[in-house]
Amino acid sequence: MAIKITRATDSIVTKNLIIVLFGQPGSGKSSLAFSADKPLLLDFDLGAQRAIGRKDSVQIFAWEDVANLTADDLVDYNTIVVDTIGRLLECLIQDLAKRDPKLVRKSGELTLQGYGALAVAYKSWVNKIKSFGKDLVLISHDKEDKNGDSSYVRLDIAGSTKQEVLKVADLLGYVYMDGNNRAIDFNPTEFHLGKNCAGFVASEIPNYAENQSFLADLIGKTKDHMNAKSKEQIEKEQAFNSAIDLMNSGTRAEHFNAFMLDATIKSSAPLKKQLVAVAKAKGIEFDKETKQFIAPESQENVEA
Repeated sequence: MAIKITRATDSIVTKNLIIVLFGQPGSGKSSLAFSADKPLLLDFDLGAQRAIGRKDSVQIFAWEDVANLTADDLVDYNTIVVDTIGRLLECLIQDLAKRDPKLVRKSGELTLQGYGALAVAYKSWVNKIKSFGKDLVLISHDKEDKNGDSSYVRLDIAGSTKQEVLKVADLLGYVYMDGNNRAIDFNPTEFHLGKNCAGFVASEIPNYAENQSFLADLIGKTKDHMNAKSKEQIEKEQAFNSAIDLMNSGTRAEHFNAFMLDATIKSSAPLKKQLVAVAKAKGIEFDKETKQFIAPESQENVEA
C-alpha cells in the first residue's frame, strides 16, 4: 500500500486540540470549561450543578455510557469536556476488570498488562472523539507532592496512564486562586506542570458574566498560532527551494556573483555553502580573497 507523504511545502493544519485543566477542587475548572465553544460536559464527577454558567451535560455512571459515542450523538457540540479525567479512568478500569479479571490484582490495582490495556483503550477513545472534529477538554484535580520544604503540583491521576494524558495534551493549564481572583498558567514552573504551545502568559480568568467565551478564545488563538507557524515554515521552505533552483540555473561566474546578493541566500550559511558547491561543479571557483566567483579559462576565452 502506498504511503501518503506530506511534502515540506504542504500545509499541516491544526483543527482540534486537547486541553488539560488541573487545579484544586472549587477553583473553577468546570466553569472555565463551560466558556469553550459549544461545550458538552461528560459529567463523571456528577457535579455539573455546581458550575457557573452551566451548559449541556450528561451524567456518566459507567464506561458503557460513553464507550459507544457516535458523531451523530455530538453533532450539536464543538467541545467535549471530561470532568474529571481521573474518574473517567476509574470507570474504564472497572470495565476492563469486568471483561478480563486477570488485568486486576486482588488489591484492586491493575497489573502491568492491565495498565497497558488501560493506555490502549484510553488513547483509542480520545482518538475517536478527535476524529469527530471536536476539541477535547480534560479536567483533573491536582495533587501536591512534598519534598522537604518544597512542593510540586501534578495531576491527581494514578499510575502510568498519567503520562498518556500528558503526552496527548496540546495545552496543560494550572488553575489556581491569586488572592480573590482565579488565574490560569500554561507555563511549566518549579511549582507545577504546564504545557504551552502558544506562548500564553499567566493570566486572570475573567468573571463568567463578563466573558463567556474565555476558553473558546484561548483555543482559537492556539490554533491560529500553530497554523501560522506552519505557514511560516512553508514560506521558509519555499524560499529555500527557490534559492536552490536559482543557483542551479547559473552558468557563468557573473550569475553566481549576482546570486550572492539574493536575500535568502545571503542570510543562510548552508545556502552560501551550497552556492559555492554548485558553482564548483560547473567549473567556477570562488576566490576567498576577493569574495567573488572567477570564470574558468574556457569562459574567459569565449568572452575574448
